[in-house]
Amino acid sequence: MLGDDPPPSTGAPTTAPASTLPPPPPPAPLGWTRCGNLECATLEVPLDYAAPGGRKIGIALNRRRASQPDRRIGSLLVNPGGPGGSGIENLPLILGRLSSEVKARFDVVGFDPRGVGQSAPVRCLPTAELAAYFAIDPSPEDEAEKAALIRETERFVAGCRQRSGDLLPHVGTPDAVRDMDQIRVAVGDEKLTFVGFSYGTSLGATYAELFPSRVRALLLDAAVDPALDTMALNRAQGESFERAFDAFVADCKAKPRCAWRPAGGPSKAAFLALGARVDAQPVPAGRRRLGPGEFLIGTAAFLYARQTWTQLAQGLAELEAGNGSLVLLGFDTLVERKPDGTYSNSQEANVSVNCLDNPAPRDIGAYERASADAARTAPAFGPSLAWFGLVCALWPVPPTGKAEPLRAAGSPPILVVGTTNDPATPFAWSEAMARQLPQGRLLRHEGEGHTAYGENACVSRIGDAYLLTLQLPQGELRC
Repeated sequence: MLGDDPPPSTGAPTTAPASTLPPPPPPAPLGWTRCGNLECATLEVPLDYAAPGGRKIGIALNRRRASQPDRRIGSLLVNPGGPGGSGIENLPLILGRLSSEVKARFDVVGFDPRGVGQSAPVRCLPTAELAAYFAIDPSPEDEAEKAALIRETERFVAGCRQRSGDLLPHVGTPDAVRDMDQIRVAVGDEKLTFVGFSYGTSLGATYAELFPSRVRALLLDAAVDPALDTMALNRAQGESFERAFDAFVADCKAKPRCAWRPAGGPSKAAFLALGARVDAQPVPAGRRRLGPGEFLIGTAAFLYARQTWTQLAQGLAELEAGNGSLVLLGFDTLVERKPDGTYSNSQEANVSVNCLDNPAPRDIGAYERASADAARTAPAFGPSLAWFGLVCALWPVPPTGKAEPLRAAGSPPILVVGTTNDPATPFAWSEAMARQLPQGRLLRHEGEGHTAYGENACVSRIGDAYLLTLQLPQGELRC
């Protein structure tokens, strides 16, 4: 197996605690330049923090200055999630979620974590081959489909090794967090103020673990449980998407104007039958076709927010009629396919970080067994998400993460926000992170959708007060 080959490396992956590593040199002053309505800069950091005098890579930054500089508190570093999400590209969207008072008091700073976007991006395959990898059936039902999935995954892994082998050992979350500390120094802040969504919560919690005394405030929305390995994460996420889909079906049944009206009415059985049709014969979607991989990911994309359930219903109705265009649009959005047919590197970065951060079985049979188990508890999404870990079984760099709770001893209070029916990061993960952090405070948001800060008024009010004053209400936090 390709995954059994010795890993490429320019040095051992950096997993040691911050205190045991040689200190990196102070970052050079940032040369901010105008970049549309924002400012942009590049920060040089060591590729390998165990050898800080060696090769450097650039971390891309952008920012919006505080609108009331005389009242400025400092910088607010933000991350949209992923792993693989670009802070550079998403900063305008995040700014749209922040209150005017937060934007008045903070310079809001976005960044592309190492391996992502403009920061030494990991690349694996050219466009056509990447499209083939995305299109493969993610839930094989016979030996031929399983062989095809393994073959395309091996091709993807080989491409990552060939094109980005020198980067792969150094794109894990601990090194990205060390970059965040260099950003803190470069912008002149004594302590870090940070908002992280989804995977961004892993960055924030790991920062508190490595640099607890340098934390000012961390708002972590839609947390990932650091104590879970690849198999457990994928199993829980499959069940969470299943619950979100069940909520969508119930909502569709209750609304006479819901566009999706299959024979017998909206149901999981109707959805599974539709998926079987796409599996047997990809459906036309404009000049392209919707296959089983695009069908699953495209559906999931519309479950991230309750506001897009109407589009999901319309997309499934059109698919029943033989047009896969709207579901394919959901797929394009989630994997960041551009109008010219190329892709951002978000998914390549996603795999590279996840496989380094999270232990995973090397036995392919483990994923087949996990898929069969998931078919009983989460038949719509569980089997495919179980197989998504296959790439880590074949990955050329061994994982450095340990799937252990983070402790962050000595940090100040940290606000963890969890939404009770979040499809992508189950509420139990936010509960777990808040419980693991000695100063963790859980804000429970009753509702649907992925992330809540900047979307829900109650969550935003509590979050803003925390960022601005470092104060949280006493007792249970609930919205």
